[in-house]
Amino acid sequence: MAVESKNKTTSIKHLRQGLSIFQTGRSPYWFIRLRDPLEGRYVVKSSKEESRVEAIAAANKFEKAFFKKANGDFSRKKTTSFEHCADHMLATQTARSKSHDSDRKLLYHQKDGIIWSP
Repeated sequence: MAVESKNKTTSIKHLRQGLSIFQTGRSPYWFIRLRDPLEGRYVVKSSKEESRVEAIAAANKFEKAFFKKANGDFSRKKTTSFEHCADHMLATQTARSKSHDSDRKLLYHQKDGIIWSP
């Protein structure tokens, strides 16, 4: 005879694509499940709310905070930075022709260039 697992999801509420709340048999609290598109995985966090209405509000708040932080981290990655893209553009131009010096000067000009270090 099979025994029911207490870890089984007892109820789930899909809020929108990539965001849902659910409850398990082990806890009276609702959990938040959020899809992280940059990492390609789900983030699961307890809402610490017993009420479904309060858990929905907590899920929306968590989603806003998570994506605000995630977008900041995404923009700070070296492979997605403007400097990386500019270097890639200059490397492509170097392979094609020798007239990329003016672009390099515009980007890296000490006084008023786009990419500069103080």
